[in-house]
Amino acid sequence: MVAHIDVIGVIDQVDNGGVNDLILESLQYWSFQGKLIVVNSRNRIGLFHGLIVKTNEIEVMRSINKNSSLIQESQHEIVTAGFNCRIKWANPAVFF
Repeated sequence: MVAHIDVIGVIDQVDNGGVNDLILESLQYWSFQGKLIVVNSRNRIGLFHGLIVKTNEIEVMRSINKNSSLIQESQHEIVTAGFNCRIKWANPAVFF
């Protein structure tokens, strides 16, 4: 079925994640085949290498520092963290 669709959207919003290793491998396989895959994950965005990640500033700061409080972070620090995560995960990122 994947070969016949244009975009795959992945929602991984539960605390322990709903995407297991087999699903992750399949998503990465299809991404390398040119399939457009967009992932929205609250706590595990760092697992989705090579896929497009939709995140927000809270999620990106949490991904690099579990104790991060946005009250303490400047806009520059948030943008820098997002850029560094994009490079680290080898994927395009969409920030909301």
